[in-house]
Amino acid sequence: MKLDSRTKSLVTLLCDEDTTISAQAMAELLAVESETESEKLTEILSELQEAQEPVIRKKVHQMQAIQRIRRRRRNFSRRLRSKSPNLLQGLGELHAIWYDDIDTRELSKLWSDIIKEAGKSRPVTPKRLAGAMKIARFGICDENIQDADLYCLGAIIEDRIGSDVILAAITLEIGRSFGLKGAIVRIDGVFGTMYTTTTKTENPTLNGSIIMPAKNWEIVPVPDDKKVEVWTTKQVLKYVAAMLFVNSVCSEGPRYIQILAACLADKNINESLEDLLPPPFGQALGKIET
Repeated sequence: MKLDSRTKSLVTLLCDEDTTISAQAMAELLAVESETESEKLTEILSELQEAQEPVIRKKVHQMQAIQRIRRRRRNFSRRLRSKSPNLLQGLGELHAIWYDDIDTRELSKLWSDIIKEAGKSRPVTPKRLAGAMKIARFGICDENIQDADLYCLGAIIEDRIGSDVILAAITLEIGRSFGLKGAIVRIDGVFGTMYTTTTKTENPTLNGSIIMPAKNWEIVPVPDDKKVEVWTTKQVLKYVAAMLFVNSVCSEGPRYIQILAACLADKNINESLEDLLPPPFGQALGKIET
């Protein structure tokens, strides 16, 4: 690809011994506003990763990692704007945002293995599905707000321990793979997966049974008082993103604070924390070195 004079100059500055100058050159290259410009930068970086200078190759790999994170953030933000977001893909994107060095193909393999494992129990009814989750040894941990792994899909599939909201989501998605249609619900602050006779998954009639991960996969009837909150896919994804955001604040991880705040606020990731968060949080966090 033929580079314009400005881009050539910035690439040259990547080798500058002054790290401030080389860092500024990286920032200028990454300061793209549109997806078209981002695609052009991707092509440029692909060519530069074969450069003879080790310094340039190192900086290119760093910029590609930043691009990957931004792409995942954009995809998740776009999913939240969608009328019918995909729950499993959204949870996978959040996991990849938190563990930014993960190859998303690993998540796909983990999920395929879970489906194969569940298939041995033929979970075509809520009772069989609840049994399959018990056999797989999925369980609830005392939720520690500073333990992000409780809200990361891949970590939960591997460790079999997670928050009730993610376990309810995993239950729902496994059930879907075997023809069960349900919805994620919350009763008195506890999440479960409800199954009814309706084909509507976002706003089903409140009757049927509920699989409760926090009660060792007990199946309970829908309460007579109808105090059941039916959660949409978008609500679940925003809730999980918010919990990861809280974890990033507790751990003082400014980069994740900025990324997740941008997702939740549907803002550009390049905006400062002061613009994304209300006072006094934006001003305080904006002073943390990223």
